[in-house]
Amino acid sequence: MASHQNEPPAFSDEEYHIRHSNGHDESRQIWWPFMQNLGWNRGWYDLPTYMDHSKSPGMLLIFPKGGQKPVGHIAATVNSNSTGWVSLFVVDEAYRGKGLGRALWEAMMENFHTCGTKIIGLDGVLEQKGNYERKGFVESTLGTVKIMSRPLVCNKGLPNNVQAGPKAEMVILDQVPHDLLAEHELRLTGVQRTELWTEENLFRRPDAQGWALVRRAPPQGVDDILAWTVIRRCSGGARIGPVYADNAVCARSVLAQAMNAADVDYIKALPLENEPMNTWSSERIRQKATMIAEVWTGNPNAVTVFEELGWSYGGADYHRMWLKGTAPKAQSEGGLAQRGMYAIFDAAIG
Repeated sequence: MASHQNEPPAFSDEEYHIRHSNGHDESRQIWWPFMQNLGWNRGWYDLPTYMDHSKSPGMLLIFPKGGQKPVGHIAATVNSNSTGWVSLFVVDEAYRGKGLGRALWEAMMENFHTCGTKIIGLDGVLEQKGNYERKGFVESTLGTVKIMSRPLVCNKGLPNNVQAGPKAEMVILDQVPHDLLAEHELRLTGVQRTELWTEENLFRRPDAQGWALVRRAPPQGVDDILAWTVIRRCSGGARIGPVYADNAVCARSVLAQAMNAADVDYIKALPLENEPMNTWSSERIRQKATMIAEVWTGNPNAVTVFEELGWSYGGADYHRMWLKGTAPKAQSEGGLAQRGMYAIFDAAIG
């Protein structure tokens, strides 16, 4: 991540200034406590993954004049095909109502403009939906992103009928050329994140594991990919997503594969900074840890696939919204997201 230490501030008045972060260590001093306090089930390793694939200059931080600790942040995540995402927008509760959120927002939109971003989306909670509508964002008519969860260890266990048939082979994601993953995602979502699906920005993380269901191994083209998913460590347990698949049977197969890997040993091997679970016994982890996924209801089969494997509604939805109502073709009416997108990677970056 490039240093922005000598750049002029994006915003400055008598009390506050906004500038780009000088690196992930600086960003984490505010971002990670926010994630833990808000209960957003993110992981310690997520921040570089969120930021380093973006074409934008990085996370924007707001500081009181003379202060060393930021009190809010936001990021304009810009993808390879000029699609963008409003990311990680939080202001410390003690500093709200001072116009700082508006200043951060305007600095972020300037980043989008500078990068030539043509389509901008976000996933907003219900409480912020009206605020985003006033900023020109229009809710998708296709569906919401539903938070779903499941105990890490469930008495129901996993069903036996999760195989996708004799013509399909399950492989670890490292056996799939990563440019094919990006191409497959682009086909299903209209978002091109070539730099995300790389060793440097994701697969070198100690917690990231993934599987793909393929017609032949190794796959020679994007049509050889039937389904794939990734698990990552997060506060409270493990996060699964995305889940992309040709059909519900294939989606269920890769989801079950990931669920089997997200076990107590996986949790204990990957402690997170300042997480109470680090000191828990195996038995307590078995009782308390959960799996989290952000499931796309625009695909009519998605929730059913998760429910069949013991998942339930987590009590919250994100409202997928697009600036001026302009969504990628794949996430518009009749687009491939309606049958191929089961769970997203993360509401933080789309």
